[in-house]
Amino acid sequence: QEVLSKKYSGWADPRTWSLQSLEKRGFKPKSIRNFILNFGLTQTEITAPIDILYSENKKLIEKTSDRYSFIEEPKKVTIKDSPQKIAKLPLHPDYPKRGNRKIRTSDKFYVGDKIKRNQTYRFMHLFNFKNHKFISEKHDPELEATLIHWLPFKGNINVEVIMEDGSKLRGIGEPTLNHVKINQEIQFERRFFARLDKKEKNKLIFYYTHH
Repeated sequence: QEVLSKKYSGWADPRTWSLQSLEKRGFKPKSIRNFILNFGLTQTEITAPIDILYSENKKLIEKTSDRYSFIEEPKKVTIKDSPQKIAKLPLHPDYPKRGNRKIRTSDKFYVGDKIKRNQTYRFMHLFNFKNHKFISEKHDPELEATLIHWLPFKGNINVEVIMEDGSKLRGIGEPTLNHVKINQEIQFERRFFARLDKKEKNKLIFYYTHH
């Protein structure tokens, strides 16, 4: 009824939970089939635990989904004495042979977290800092640094993610997102999996898959 009344954009609208909508979000047919077989769904009206479907799909896409950074409400920070270089970040931490994303850095960055005074932080795959001043590059457990996402100051891409409830999550993503292909499933690092649906002139549009 919501589709006919135009409340939903069509059967691919994530709120319908139709097969078309699951495909749009990046679910593999095999995961849906396994979910139905393992859960033993029948025509009897029951409530299916959706986490099982998410788990089945994650088994199929986790290994193939490259990692990228995305920040919703970016805040600019300056880190004094930070090395200016071309940072190499793994496309997938478990499969180093897959290669790296290369991002040029400066002393200015975007973060999503609030930087607190006298607390040590580590930019993922990059360096440690405290009170907006660079400490060291190598990961050091003794620093007890809080791990946070970062984006470079220049070259980022506008990103829109259509969520499962139809709402839209907006922010910026790293420059290397330009290499992602339409229909490719990725993981926004330490956030969620998503499928690239469309490339517009000034932004990329993804559909949320699951965490």
